[in-house]
Amino acid sequence: MEARKLRDAVWSERNVHISQKGFVQMTKPLIEFMRPYGPFVDVGAGTGWMSKVLNDNGIGCLPTDRYKRTPDYAFEKFYGDIERLRGCAAIEKYDKRNVIMSWPSYNAEWPTRALYAINPDQKLMYLGERHGGCTGSDKFHEYLERHFEEIDWFGYAVWDECYIRDSLSVFRRKHEG
Repeated sequence: MEARKLRDAVWSERNVHISQKGFVQMTKPLIEFMRPYGPFVDVGAGTGWMSKVLNDNGIGCLPTDRYKRTPDYAFEKFYGDIERLRGCAAIEKYDKRNVIMSWPSYNAEWPTRALYAINPDQKLMYLGERHGGCTGSDKFHEYLERHFEEIDWFGYAVWDECYIRDSLSVFRRKHEG
């Protein structure tokens, strides 16, 4: 019973965090891990909170999102100016920046299309669960596995009690030819 109470309390805390900030908890170790990979363009930025935290810590990050109010999530607060661009357009416009894709929409097409736009000079900072989890579609994960290679990884599963196993993986496009 105590384990269930803890899980329920953490789940409630997570829901408040999502409504106010987004899905990822930006810890100091996570920020420092990301630092050498900046500057970034954040596609599907949602509330813009991750970009704000990175910018506040001296790491350039431009938040972009197709929607002013994301219809799938009950975000209550937004941070800074979020440029209204689709993922592909943002990646192509800011092609000298590495790409952040944090908690891409489950079973949506846009995250896979955004992967197509990443050029060989850009790295992808993917924050979410692995194939079979609650981020990205099967098609997204299959394309990622087929056309990208993981070059770095940071485990930070702060929502463990909710059975959510997210992490940050750094990918680069495989040399194809």
